[in-house]
Formats: sequence, structure tokens, C-alpha cells
Amino acid sequence: MTEKRKPPQEELANQIIQKRAEMIRHGTKYGLADPKTVASSQDLDELLNHYEKTFQHHSNPLNN
Repeated sequence: MTEKRKPPQEELANQIIQKRAEMIRHGTKYGLADPKTVASSQDLDELLNHYEKTFQHHSNPLNN
């Protein structure tokens, strides 16, 4: 039996949640200025920007 795939919006939201948790772990363990924390933060920014461009823009009638 085949498992149903999650909708793209839900998959991206889960990636954002996981990346945020990773960034917090790195920040707690290594400090906020550590390259691992900064890289996680930059990755999170990219995911959030992608989410905003892909899903929020289309659902806001003021952006059309």
C-alpha cells in the first residue's frame, strides 16, 4: 500500500519547523555567532522566503 504524500505547503512547513529546532540547538550548544548556528539561520531564512513567495503571495488578494 502506498503512503499518501503531504501537500507541498505542509512539507515545507515541516522543513521550517525542523530547521528552526536545529538552529536553536546549535545556538544553545555553540553560541549565536558560531558558523553552524549562522548557517542554520541562513537556511531557515531561505526556507521562510520560499514559503512566503510560494504560498503567501498567492493567497493575498492585495498582491495580485
